Amino acid sequence: MFKTKQRKSSGKAEPTMAEEPTMAEEPTMAEEATMTEESATDESSNEQAETHVSFAEELEIRLDEIGKLNEKFLRKCAEVENFKKRLQKEKTDAIIYANSAIVKDILTVTDNLERALDHCKDGESGSLKGGVELTLKSLYETLAKHGVTEIKAEGEKFDPNLHEAVSHEEKDGVETDTVTTVFQKGFMLKDKLLRPALVIVAK
Repeated sequence: MFKTKQRKSSGKAEPTMAEEPTMAEEPTMAEEATMTEESATDESSNEQAETHVSFAEELEIRLDEIGKLNEKFLRKCAEVENFKKRLQKEKTDAIIYANSAIVKDILTVTDNLERALDHCKDGESGSLKGGVELTLKSLYETLAKHGVTEIKAEGEKFDPNLHEAVSHEEKDGVETDTVTTVFQKGFMLKDKLLRPALVIVAK
């Protein structure tokens, strides 16, 4: 009989099935690494998104504050400008109306000249009448240069703000409350009443 030779052991232990890495374990480790990276990326993205939102909100708040401050600044500028205009107008009016007393005195002179003309008869003292008319015209022109204007009265509707009725009369063909006669002329200095016109009014 043939004797079968037995293979001698080399003394090295052969790896068992349990000790060898399996193909199933390798992808699991890769997946874990990928998941970790994705988680870190998601967290970073969330932080960036939160930072972006926070910055946008802060920017909106600041812009709103700037807008309100700008509106307030513009209002203050308008108030200052209006104050300057009002101050300038008051100054101008003060200069104009400071002379109102003098103007009233001059109007007294014109009244006397008007009466003198009314008493002059045609052909009588012609040179004197012409001189009075010229003086009166010159006075009215000078007053007009300084903003003094005559108030329209005769034939106008009675206005208590401009006219002062000294009498009433019935007159045919004339509407009620119409000025029929002017006793004394009234005058304005710019937009201020110097004196009302003294008139007779139809009733």
